[in-house]
Amino acid sequence: MSRDSRHLARELHPDEPALRRQPGDPITLMAMALLSFVYDVLADSPGAAAGVRKRGVLLEIDGRAASTSTPIELRNLLNVDGAMRRLVLERDGQRMTVDVRLRSRL
Repeated sequence: MSRDSRHLARELHPDEPALRRQPGDPITLMAMALLSFVYDVLADSPGAAAGVRKRGVLLEIDGRAASTSTPIELRNLLNVDGAMRRLVLERDGQRMTVDVRLRSRL
């Protein structure tokens, strides 16, 4: 995450529906203005198996900038049983691309 983009982030109110964790969410994102942070990843989820970790920043899903999607749109993109998603993330200054085959939540 660049120093310039950090100052653009603003925390959303924690009671907004887009931030409430749903039971079984394999990856929990915390949306900030223009940035989506990986807040949590279930240990046995496809995301965890692909290397998605807490404190990462989601940059793209399937070639589309994450910053162009609302938190609800991002959640919907990550909750399609059987879909393959290519995620581009940044963590600790390193950019990584992972392919994740999604599965239904319990």
